[in-house]
Amino acid sequence: MQAANKILLVRVPTQEAVDGRVLRDYILESLARGVLVLTEDASCEVLELPPLGGVEVVSGEQELPVPDSGPPATRETGTGSEPEGTKPGNAIGRNAEEKRMIMTRLAAYRKAHGLGSWAPVVKASRGRLSDDQLWGMAAGAVKLPISEWRLAAKALDKLERQEKEQSN
Repeated sequence: MQAANKILLVRVPTQEAVDGRVLRDYILESLARGVLVLTEDASCEVLELPPLGGVEVVSGEQELPVPDSGPPATRETGTGSEPEGTKPGNAIGRNAEEKRMIMTRLAAYRKAHGLGSWAPVVKASRGRLSDDQLWGMAAGAVKLPISEWRLAAKALDKLERQEKEQSN
């Protein structure tokens, strides 16, 4: 088990209207790029928390231990901010190839459109998908029914058609 868990705590004044998910994505993507820029009234600090009691974090490549008692062990999934860093081979089982194709398209869309890029996809899905679901799909970190994956593909198709029409 590790000795301590380091976390980054970012405080944003409550007067500002901030969408927490968008802020989280911005912070994760900025840290992945190596630089985090905040407004002067925001603050951040690194905290060390004591070890998680009875919980062990292991990589996705290792087999999970079976605990004798107490809380079950957990597996770290999708912790990176950049879906492009994941392996598109994460999808397994029925429809795995279709999911990998959609995963690749989502990662490419995110890379091309940057921060806030999930909002148009959510809108194109008529709100049936959330930005968290889309991020998880692109990162290969969620298990969703194939209907959700196909909905994401249709939303991307719609956005691509709109982009082509606008460029003509």
